[in-house]
Amino acid sequence: MSLSHLPLLRGRDLERASQPQGSSPTQLHQLAPAGRVVQFSGDLSGAQTSCAAALLAQLQRRGETSAWITPTHSGVYAPDLHAHGVDLEALLFIRLPDVSLPYGACRAAELLLHSGAFGILVLDFSAGAPPPHERAWLSRLAGAARQHQTLVLLLTARAPTRSMASTQTPAHSLGPLVFLHATPSRQRTGDSGGFEVHHEIHKYKAGGHPSLPPTRWRGPWGLR
Repeated sequence: MSLSHLPLLRGRDLERASQPQGSSPTQLHQLAPAGRVVQFSGDLSGAQTSCAAALLAQLQRRGETSAWITPTHSGVYAPDLHAHGVDLEALLFIRLPDVSLPYGACRAAELLLHSGAFGILVLDFSAGAPPPHERAWLSRLAGAARQHQTLVLLLTARAPTRSMASTQTPAHSLGPLVFLHATPSRQRTGDSGGFEVHHEIHKYKAGGHPSLPPTRWRGPWGLR
């Protein structure tokens, strides 16, 4: 067959072709392949940090190395990560001073990615991400993630509306290079310390609109 008669595949076609045919994702980690940029967003009552920890722990069990970049005054608590199954001795945990954010976090992530030593990198933008019109940083991270087959997980916060400070506006995707954008939210269950986490999928570039079943969680001791 002549090469001129072969169909051309676009980027989105290649993403769909990489997905298992005839199967639909039933777990969050199935929506977050290596070499992609994934975004979890939410407010203080959300479950984006817990989901990030669970995803990181799962990749650690596969033998992947991991790193977590977070502001100095973030709410990430090491014992809680350990409770989610994270091996703290195998986690490079970086706390950056607030004055260096958000660009210092982007630069640190870029350096770690180009080392080629990590299977998953969590970048905490809960204190604020770069402005929407600045996307060169995301292009560099996405390129390095694809080159080294690293899953880059961005944690972002919802912004309060101007009219009502108590309400939250839906968080937007940080850009077209984000492969998956989801908002995990938690709801209390009847048992003491129990939570149910629901995943709202805003964007999934592999095609379709997956719907994940809720998962059951047990809160840290301070919330029981």
